[in-house]
Amino acid sequence: IKASVDLTPRPLFCNGAMVNLLVKSGGADYVDFKALNASFLDFGDTPEGIQRVPQSRSEVFQSRLISAPEKRLLMRFVKICTDE
Repeated sequence: IKASVDLTPRPLFCNGAMVNLLVKSGGADYVDFKALNASFLDFGDTPEGIQRVPQSRSEVFQSRLISAPEKRLLMRFVKICTDE
């Protein structure tokens, strides 16, 4: 039997095909699942590079990636989404 083992951590969607396969096959018993602590965006060849996605109101307003008017619009959008 030939097998390939990848020891590099990989993000998996919690309801994705790979997680379902691991659970059905019993392979989930040998794998540690951990929640992500943060999300990041890659801005490519820009001076910003890789940046952490703000996850709270205070982080949004501390971020220098978007302007103040854009921050206000973003917070209005989040409020509309969370109120419904």
